[in-house]
Amino acid sequence: MADHEFFFSIELPGRPASLGVLRELAPRVLGQFGCGGDAVPALVDALETAVARGAESGAFTCRLQFVARDGRLDIAVSSDGGPPWRTSHAISAV
Repeated sequence: MADHEFFFSIELPGRPASLGVLRELAPRVLGQFGCGGDAVPALVDALETAVARGAESGAFTCRLQFVARDGRLDIAVSSDGGPPWRTSHAISAV
């Protein structure tokens, strides 16, 4: 994937209903970029926790961002002024 770059970002309302969208979206994005099956549930759980923390802190909007480049998928979750949560995962070429 060294020659390719992909950027995907979505804003979700900071409410529990957003977790349903996240549960549908995240595994598909992660799988599309070659994240191994064993890693996907742990990454989705971590994303859900990050989104839930933003909602608990009173955030109205949660921003979820996936950036794939140079064999890595960088994931960031941020919410209305709260500290961002970030992680990276090695991905296979697609």
